Amino acid sequence: MTNDKDRFNAVPPAATGLSALYHGDPGGSRLKSGLCPKALRAENAETPTRRHADNAGVVRPNAEQESCYNYQMVRKILHLDMDCFYAAIEVRDHPELAGKAVAVGGARDQRGVLTTCNYEARKFGVHSAMPTFKALQKCPQLIVMPTRFDVYRRESSVIRQILLKFSPRMEPLSLDEAFLDISQHPGEASAIAEIIRHLIFQKTSLTASAGVAPNKMLAKIASDWNKPNGQFEIKEDQIDAFMVELPVRRLWGIGPKSAERLAKLGVHTCGDLQRYSRFQLFEEFGKFGPELYDLCRGIDTRPVEPDRIRKSLSSERTFSQDLTSPAQCEAKLPELFEDVMTDLRQSEYVDRVRTVFVKIRFADFMFVCSGSAFGFRSRRWSRSNSWICPGHKTANRRQCTRINDSTRNGFFYSCEFAACPP
Repeated sequence: MTNDKDRFNAVPPAATGLSALYHGDPGGSRLKSGLCPKALRAENAETPTRRHADNAGVVRPNAEQESCYNYQMVRKILHLDMDCFYAAIEVRDHPELAGKAVAVGGARDQRGVLTTCNYEARKFGVHSAMPTFKALQKCPQLIVMPTRFDVYRRESSVIRQILLKFSPRMEPLSLDEAFLDISQHPGEASAIAEIIRHLIFQKTSLTASAGVAPNKMLAKIASDWNKPNGQFEIKEDQIDAFMVELPVRRLWGIGPKSAERLAKLGVHTCGDLQRYSRFQLFEEFGKFGPELYDLCRGIDTRPVEPDRIRKSLSSERTFSQDLTSPAQCEAKLPELFEDVMTDLRQSEYVDRVRTVFVKIRFADFMFVCSGSAFGFRSRRWSRSNSWICPGHKTANRRQCTRINDSTRNGFFYSCEFAACPP
């Protein structure tokens, strides 16, 4: 792929039509959002028939505007995804790592797990969330760097400030990715994506990939299409053809188990899935069925939510020595509980948590789960260690090596016992 920095520097900013926006004039007042092209033509037509008043004096649209009454303006959604963000920062800050297989995560002797790795490491089958010992088996020359979240957060803040120059409607998903609704922006969506990626590289020396589409699901799929350091756009009139060949595994909400279930039905692509009616999908997948009916057709009406409610809070511990009994697991709960409560008290959801569960994961990756739904209060929970009782018999036969303690945004509180092999 052509080097973006050289290519963008060769293009005068005025050629993109974005200079006015970048210098503080978004031009939003010139847009009539919510009106389709036909309605805009009718609105701007200098003719007395463009609008008329009924006997009560109420102004009503004419026939052309009426035909567009339910029209929703085609959105321009951008999904930005930094390329192996943490690892890229480490390579940038340590030039001697350039060209080498690099990962970021916990140490092997501490049963660490990788948070990310660069593309040189991925060639060996290494990927995020892989135990460090397994990653080193696949790639013995892998260089594992410790995490530096203070640095990652600082760089993420720089990137978000760049995004906010183009639209206030930004929805961060994590430190390294976000949605941006640029529907109100007068510029071409693909040009905006190029400028944003260029500015990020100028400010941080980090590359990003972008996807542009009329909705969030398609934009996220598109951002992965030309990785790394690329972008892809799916236009409104391209959606039908694009979805036909798209593997169902790419759809939001379809994981390995759902994909396996669909494969047994002979469904491998969205085109295959489109043969099923909404009712048939409801019978097969329950309440997710009707949503799946829309998703396989490229329909996603979710808005970009700048103030999206946080879904979870968590605290995690990985133990260098196995926990071998339920009593040892219970002894670790208060510390994890206090970690989570500290974060929860700083949020607005402390009195809205209603469900609690305990999850124990063992060294063989099997797990047991126990939960309870009630109005959450910290004092009531602090002595409720008996929630892990359903896992006692299993816990007596296995060794527990990791504990997670997490809460869900005003709805959910959980303790999760997880495990990594030695």
